[in-house]
Amino acid sequence: MASLIEIRDKISINTGVEGSEFFPPLRLNDIINNSAIWLGSKLVSLGVKRYETQVNITSLLTNSDFGGIEVKTVEVNESNFPGILLTQNPLRFIEVRDNSSRKGIAIEISSSGFDDLCKNEFTKPSINNSFFCLESGKIFIAPATIVQATAHYNRKIIYAVNNTAQIDLPDYLIPFLVKKCVAEIKGILGNQLQQGESDEEIISAIRQIMKGNG
Repeated sequence: MASLIEIRDKISINTGVEGSEFFPPLRLNDIINNSAIWLGSKLVSLGVKRYETQVNITSLLTNSDFGGIEVKTVEVNESNFPGILLTQNPLRFIEVRDNSSRKGIAIEISSSGFDDLCKNEFTKPSINNSFFCLESGKIFIAPATIVQATAHYNRKIIYAVNNTAQIDLPDYLIPFLVKKCVAEIKGILGNQLQQGESDEEIISAIRQIMKGNG
């Protein structure tokens, strides 16, 4: 792994901004961390489990209804889901259990699909057929008989603050992080075209690596 100061020194030299008053260490740190977060989000979108974490949400379950259907709800926020990466689909799945200690896995579906499945006699929810949807900053989980739940979700990249802090990325992504940071700095300096081309090249390269690992 690489430390924050190692990456900062490398991109400073590569872009010729070493010692520049326009690119002090704190600004470069922000560029590095934001680039790392961008790369991490690309990994998550490709299904990499490195940034998956979990939290027990049993005490947060609240009785509610969804279009007249009895369900459990939990608000999605930083307090309930520490470090959650708020993308379009931040949750992977939810482990659920009822009073009879029966276990199940709730999967995410659309809000319209949630309503349809709950109201259909043949697909109505049970512990063995649990599902949830994300709507208006809340998770709606069915069936309402759930009494315990553990949510698995995507977390954000850990923000590196100290010089010796390790960048929260796998080693094979460090060269891409450097390339992204260099492109960001050159973009600030006026080369927006190179910045966009660099993003496309990085995404394509990551996909090829993931394909090879698969």
